[in-house]
Amino acid sequence: LLMGRRTMTLLPIQPPLLEPRLVNSDVGQVFQLYQARQSRYYNRGVRELPPLRPGQRVYMRREKEWRPAVVVRLAEEPQSYMVEMNGQRYHRNRRDLRPMRGQIQVDYGDMDFVVGTSQERSSFNKESESSELMLNERVSTDDKIKKSGRIIRKPIRYRQDLG
Repeated sequence: LLMGRRTMTLLPIQPPLLEPRLVNSDVGQVFQLYQARQSRYYNRGVRELPPLRPGQRVYMRREKEWRPAVVVRLAEEPQSYMVEMNGQRYHRNRRDLRPMRGQIQVDYGDMDFVVGTSQERSSFNKESESSELMLNERVSTDDKIKKSGRIIRKPIRYRQDLG
């Protein structure tokens, strides 16, 4: 029954009949098929993260926050890196590191400078100027502007400029 064994009884029985035996000889193959199927379903949403280079600036997850850091080197474990943040070195898995976007690393010997691309800087200036113009046209004296840029307007019956 369980584990290929017979049930214990008080009746006399021959010792060879008490030895466990496999009922189904292809149990190992069936088990491997189950494992392969489970592995396929478990890994179906997995994607390979691109590797990071030494000196690349990244955000590192630390205590539920993402903080800037620099990759020092690849660690011995797979998908792991040594990262430096505020003069301290940390060992992190690749899933806890996100590369910074829109920055170019320029190496001048001992000194590292991070410079945004000229295209990004020009597009950023144009966007900020146009958004300021649009904002000034739509905002009246009674409106409040939140940190996010959202405009809070009073209902018309409470506005002084339409009164």
